[in-house]
Amino acid sequence: MAITRSAQFWNWFRQHENKYRDFDRCSDKEVEDLMHELDVHLKAYHHRLWASVKTEKGDDRSTLILSANGRRFSFGYVDRLVAKVPLMEYWKVVALEEPREADFMLKERFGDLAMDVRKLSFAAEQNEKGQQDIAVYTDPYDYGKAKRYNQAARRVVYNLLGERFFGLGIGYVWCRPLAEERGTKGLRRIKELPGYMGRQAPMKLVVGPGGELMGRG
Repeated sequence: MAITRSAQFWNWFRQHENKYRDFDRCSDKEVEDLMHELDVHLKAYHHRLWASVKTEKGDDRSTLILSANGRRFSFGYVDRLVAKVPLMEYWKVVALEEPREADFMLKERFGDLAMDVRKLSFAAEQNEKGQQDIAVYTDPYDYGKAKRYNQAARRVVYNLLGERFFGLGIGYVWCRPLAEERGTKGLRRIKELPGYMGRQAPMKLVVGPGGELMGRG
């Protein structure tokens, strides 16, 4: 019987897992090379997946996070790969990125923007697919960097909701200057977004053929 792509990936990872548990002892260049090697093997399984590794002092187990970067049509590949995880004493494997602080990696990726996460507001509207379109409002705002502001707003929403909820429940995300929103009565603070989404109509989920959770309209 031919070996599956998921088995190929996990066989390779088990042979090299110790290298990924020693990031604290590695130089930045060594970490970069290791993550590139991991990325190559993961993309041999499916080309739209990414991985990150988290290690914490005092914790014997490291965490391997497998992500589809919010692309819901690739979630099934992540879920099926995680379902095939072999027994590994020193690893926890997570399917899709979990919720984080709103400003996670924002400064590193969007340090050129004058965006203060604490002062962001949002408005939401359900689209024809049953997802929520989110407008994020900020002040100040630079029209010359509109695309960057949209990307940053998308990252904030992604951080707050986590990858699965973001991919299944969120449609478009864009950023606009607060001055454009005349009727501020309908705006909410960005930190209220998870609670707001939780109060909307329950997300319809079904279990796919490989055991993955899938959205259903």
